[in-house]
Amino acid sequence: MEPEYIAVSPDGTKAYVTLQENNALAIVDLVGASPTVQSIVSLGVKNNGLAGNGFDASDQNGNGQIQTYANIRSFYTPDGIVAVEKNGSLLLITANEGDVRSSDDFPGFNETVRLGQAAPLNRINVTTTPGITDVEAGVNYVAGARSYSIWDQNGTLLFDSGDELERIIATQFPQLWADGRSDDRGPEPEAVEAGWVDGRLVLFVAAERFGGIYAFDLTDFSADNVVRPLFLGLIANSSVLDRPEGLEFISAAESFDGNAYLAIANEQSNNTLLYRISVVPEPGSILALGAGLIGLGALARRRKA
Repeated sequence: MEPEYIAVSPDGTKAYVTLQENNALAIVDLVGASPTVQSIVSLGVKNNGLAGNGFDASDQNGNGQIQTYANIRSFYTPDGIVAVEKNGSLLLITANEGDVRSSDDFPGFNETVRLGQAAPLNRINVTTTPGITDVEAGVNYVAGARSYSIWDQNGTLLFDSGDELERIIATQFPQLWADGRSDDRGPEPEAVEAGWVDGRLVLFVAAERFGGIYAFDLTDFSADNVVRPLFLGLIANSSVLDRPEGLEFISAAESFDGNAYLAIANEQSNNTLLYRISVVPEPGSILALGAGLIGLGALARRRKA
């Protein structure tokens, strides 16, 4: 089943395990003498033909060429997951990186091929083995939704960020765009974390290939109030933050000095960074939180892995 990442509910009764290559979520009951797999939930597919669900499909047509495709569906295939309790309900948030089996794992087998249709879809890698029973005629399937998603405790989708992660980089931080990955899995959202900062619930999403950590405000989001989380800012510093793989939020109550921190493990730059997270003191303004996060570069503490 290839379990990838695990999150435990705040009350300690359930564990939620991403089964990345199988595009599924395992729900494990932790109550009792030994853990028991309660269910395995298929996460379904994302329709990339719908408005707001586009992506850049080619590594040869320039940066940020985001558009929808009626004949493409994407498996969420999440990597990281975090569990958050809001208003009495459990929210599961996933980073939908995408991954496939390769000949390195299974000699002689390759799960993807280039689609070879008219540009820009001539370059996109699609799966040769969708592994689902309800395959749509004339539709091709890719790994990785290039987004973050919010699910309920049963694995039912509440919200998906669509093409927002790519659009933010294309329009606001074009220097971070990695067009060489557009035909594969784009930004590759790798890890997620969430925590309370000065009364705001902040979600952090690490985009491995773009080399940045997005911050979103989840304060007003709940299972009964599904609203688009507000983008607050981006943590990025290409000299020290390269291909982030893991995130760990440290609350003000848990930290050594009473401040909230975000720890970031970076695969390519071979280091661990510690960022202090704070809100710019401007009462009543959500933009103040955004400004505080954007300006975090000067507060990084570098630690060699």
